[in-house]
Amino acid sequence: MIKVLDQHTIDKIAAGEVIERPSSIVKELVENSIDSGATRITVEVTDGGTSMIRVTDNGSGIEADDVRKAYMSHATSKLDNVDDLMNIVSLGFRGEALSTIAAISQVEMITKTRDSMTGIKYEIHGGKEIEFKEIGAPDGTTIISRNIFYNTPARLKFLKSNVTEASYINDLMTHIALSNPDISIKLISNNKTIIDTQGDGRLRETIYSLYGKDITRGLLDVDYKDENVRITGFIGKPFLSKGNRSFENYFVNKRYVKSAVVNRAIEEAYKTHIMQHKFPYTALFIELPTYMVDVNVHPAKREFRFDDEQGLFRAVFHAVKDALIDKEMIPDAVPFKENDSSNETEKPQTGVSQLLSSVKKNTEDSSNTQNDNTIRENIVSDNTSSKSDNANFFEEKSNTFSSAKDRVDISSNKNGGASFSILESLLPQEYRDKLNNLNNNNTSKPLPKSSYQQEEMSETRYLSEEAKGHHKIIGQVFKTYWITEYDGTMYLMDQHAAHEKVNYETFLEEFKNRKIHSQNLFPPEMISLTNKEKVAVLENVDYLKQYGFEIEDFGANDIKLSAMPANLIGLDGREVFNELVAYLSDGVENVTEDIFVRKLATMGCKAAIKGNQEITEYEVRDLIEKLMRLKDPYTCPHGRPTLVKFTQADLDKMFKRIVD
Repeated sequence: MIKVLDQHTIDKIAAGEVIERPSSIVKELVENSIDSGATRITVEVTDGGTSMIRVTDNGSGIEADDVRKAYMSHATSKLDNVDDLMNIVSLGFRGEALSTIAAISQVEMITKTRDSMTGIKYEIHGGKEIEFKEIGAPDGTTIISRNIFYNTPARLKFLKSNVTEASYINDLMTHIALSNPDISIKLISNNKTIIDTQGDGRLRETIYSLYGKDITRGLLDVDYKDENVRITGFIGKPFLSKGNRSFENYFVNKRYVKSAVVNRAIEEAYKTHIMQHKFPYTALFIELPTYMVDVNVHPAKREFRFDDEQGLFRAVFHAVKDALIDKEMIPDAVPFKENDSSNETEKPQTGVSQLLSSVKKNTEDSSNTQNDNTIRENIVSDNTSSKSDNANFFEEKSNTFSSAKDRVDISSNKNGGASFSILESLLPQEYRDKLNNLNNNNTSKPLPKSSYQQEEMSETRYLSEEAKGHHKIIGQVFKTYWITEYDGTMYLMDQHAAHEKVNYETFLEEFKNRKIHSQNLFPPEMISLTNKEKVAVLENVDYLKQYGFEIEDFGANDIKLSAMPANLIGLDGREVFNELVAYLSDGVENVTEDIFVRKLATMGCKAAIKGNQEITEYEVRDLIEKLMRLKDPYTCPHGRPTLVKFTQADLDKMFKRIVD
């Protein structure tokens, strides 16, 4: 017998699709806040969101007459008819979020529109209305969801630990903050502020708030446009890489999504810049025509479909590749260290930070007379520091000062400065006067709660034309590395990596300009392939023939290879062809001519001089000069550095002439 399910059961089933875990609730509520026009959103969670989730915004609010309707299944203010699905610009649109959240948790909402005198408090538990009344409230909406999955214990037991669930929320809010630099985003977990962005529209400042100075220092601008695609944002220099894709952030029409096509394009563009099995940092914003995008293919809207995937691949690839070309990227002797706690930023303790530390220590141990001198020294040093240092004096929006008897909150005022009336009362008058002087010196313009000044990477010009002939060749060590000196800096060059890059760029240019000749193989090579490999070969047979391979289907899964590009002669023809076939059959979709050519050029690098091979000083100078002529000489085709630099300061630190 066929039964029609009641609405309560339908809502619970829908919740299973939309609400996977606490982070799903946060996602739906925050996206609604963004769609409401909010400029400030605060998310508070307890126990990884399992006990409580509170989302507060200053958006447009919900009219009193619409509050109950908002919790009905498929109720939405963002669509009128099916045609609107082809031009979606809002983040939430299904009309399932509030009804499904209310079906599996205890929900309380307080909302007020700007034109209303009072707000509405609405409480609904497990889909059943508990309370509906008028109350005084600020403009905007606050939604509290408690005891997630309390009425669906089977779902509850599949949640992970509170720490893991909190990490999912942290990742989610990081992506939301990245995609909305014009909105102030705050995440508080178990009463600890994890994320706090300014919302001033500056993406670089947002990245600094989320990832810290090491990431921000290594950013490269991206700005690309073609007929259908616009791509902006930042990518990281090659040293900003990790062993997984957690650093690859990209947004389609401001929506964080995952796409195999975009992943592949980013990684192909970085292929000769970072090591295999490493993945780069990106914060890319991809703008596509809404009528060409379908974001309704996944219940949680994490995937999308695009009409022209090959065009999207091509655009992302060139956007990233163009940003990497012609940049000075010789790595320092001390490499960047991965920091898994990417949201913990290491900021220098200056200005107020030092002052607070000193005063805190002074009040906790009043018997320590040295603290008085510490405060004096900190204020004096700040008073004589540069304006950029003083700008950091009032950098924190919310610092907390603790003493043995009391706890004082230091909060920012509207102009970005800080209100220290309570803190100042703890200082002697002479220190207060100096603090006021510092404050007066920094009132010429509003100051953000935190600010990162981009440190310019020094141009060593080691591989510039003006450096030609001025490199001091010191010698070769381990028959692999050459030591040179130029302009007060010492450089180590890996002869194999450098020659590989020269060969790669040379072959790449020859293939692109069709300077290719086929060289017959005697006798021809008979190569047996798997069915998958043979299909990949036949799908790309035009490219193979165009670039000097002569192949013939020899029945079953066999291929006859009669000729190969003359550029690659000297290499084992069978090995070269098998490597190329393995690449083509390794899940590569929509192989473009550009990608095919780059793969061929990479294979040609096998003819480079090897490590543990002695070469002359003349050959080294010739190699350096050839590197100078390359667009991107700093990494070999496999992502290893060709050069590493040591300043005198680096060496002085190693030998303890300078102590940090």
